[in-house]
Order: sequence, then C-alpha cells, then structure tokens
Amino acid sequence: MIATGNAPIMWSIVSGSLPDGLSLSDISGSISGIPTRAGTFEFTLQAENPDGIDTKEVTCLIEKGTGHSVSNPIVSGITLNSITIQAVAMPVNGQTVEYAISTINNASHESMTWQDGVTFGNLNSDIIYYVYARAKENDNYHIGPASVSEGIRTQVTVTFELPLEEPLTAWVHAGRLYVKGLKPGILWNVYNSTGMLIYKAAAQSEDTEIPLSAQGIFIIQSESRTVRVVNHGQ
Repeated sequence: MIATGNAPIMWSIVSGSLPDGLSLSDISGSISGIPTRAGTFEFTLQAENPDGIDTKEVTCLIEKGTGHSVSNPIVSGITLNSITIQAVAMPVNGQTVEYAISTINNASHESMTWQDGVTFGNLNSDIIYYVYARAKENDNYHIGPASVSEGIRTQVTVTFELPLEEPLTAWVHAGRLYVKGLKPGILWNVYNSTGMLIYKAAAQSEDTEIPLSAQGIFIIQSESRTVRVVNHGQ
C-alpha cells in the first residue's frame, strides 16, 4: 500500500480483516503471505503520521486455487459384481478424494456419479470397468484433474457340466465273471470274501469278462466304484 505524507507513516487495519494467511506490515504498509481461504474480504486500512490520519475501504477477492492432482487408482478387491480400490493418498492442500466408475476409458467426468467410498457395487460380471479419482472441490480449491485406473474386469461365473459317472455292474454266468462300466486303461481288481486279491488288470474296454470257477462272494473294484457279486457255481 502507498500513502503520501511525512514519515513516519504507520499502517493498521481498523475494521474488517485481511484474507486468511495474509499480514500487514505496520511500517511499510506491505501486505504479504499466501492466502489460505478463498472468498471476498472487506477491511478498512488506515495510514497515520504526525500530520493526520487517512483511511481507505478495501475489498479483496481471493479466488479458489487449482485442484490438486492425484495418483491413478489401484484395485484391491474384485467379486462378481463389485470392485474395491485402494484409497488414493490425500492431496497436500487439504482436499479430499472422490471416485467414480465407468465402462468407458476417458469418459466424460460430468456424466459420472462421484462418491467418497472406494467400493463400487451392483456391477455386471465379466465386464471391464475403469475407476476414476480426483481431488474434490472445497471452499478453497477447484476440482482437480481426474486420474483413471487400468481396465478392471469383474469376475465371471463358470459352470461345468460334469458327465454322470457310469455305474460299475457285474454278474456271473456259466463260470465267467462279466463286468460293465470299466474305464479303458484304468485298473480294476477282484477280491474274494476274505479280501484277497485274485485278479488285477488294466481295462481294455468298458465291458470285459474273465473265468471265475470258484464259488462265494467276490468284490470288483475300479477307482472309487465297488460292486459285489455271488457265484453259486451254477
């Protein structure tokens, strides 16, 4: 500030206040500092020397600062219908971070719905999404530039139709043991009623037969399937 007159001239604020973060030198009349809050500030500045006093009404407009940049969001969890990202570090100027999601890379920021939370639900499965982050507008700063994550695909449900396993069946006729439902190349065993192994071979086909002259109960086993037969010797 400048005033004409005989020195020394003393400066002061007699009403109102300077913008936050600024101060007035009572000797030089200079105003210095860095504003910390946007807004319109009105104050009365006074200059005084031995010859008299003069005042000046002053209006000072402090505009909002440029929004801070933030790092790209990084995914921390994915399900069939939700995506969670790591919280992006807060800007150093006191702004908070807000987030949005879209299926479009470089989507229009105005068309998206922004939120404070880091989890997005009610999503479709097996779809690629992009999560955006930006510094949120507050009293002192504008919205910051948005950053965007890499494409994040939600999980997909995979259904396997497993064929029903054919049952293992066996019977005895005319001194021969007939077995149906074997798997070619898979071992099958025959045990007597005492648990003694009396036959062991890799199946050549699904159906096979072997001689069985002994009488009694016999157990045929292949993998986890087991069947019992009785040979009465008829």
